[in-house]
Amino acid sequence: MYEDSVEFLNKAITVGPNLYEAYYYLGKAYQKQGLKNLCHQIWERLINTNKYNIWAKKAQEELNG
Repeated sequence: MYEDSVEFLNKAITVGPNLYEAYYYLGKAYQKQGLKNLCHQIWERLINTNKYNIWAKKAQEELNG
């Protein structure tokens, strides 16, 4: 199911690049698949885009442990 989520969320981001929630959950899907490098890349991109957004803050909390 995570593969389907990744595909769906990537399409959502393509259509709406400002869908910060999609970036967060894309990182979560990668994390659940054990793809920590991809997860961290997505979350870092989210944080760098808008660190004050609630989804960026959640991603930062996840990265900090």
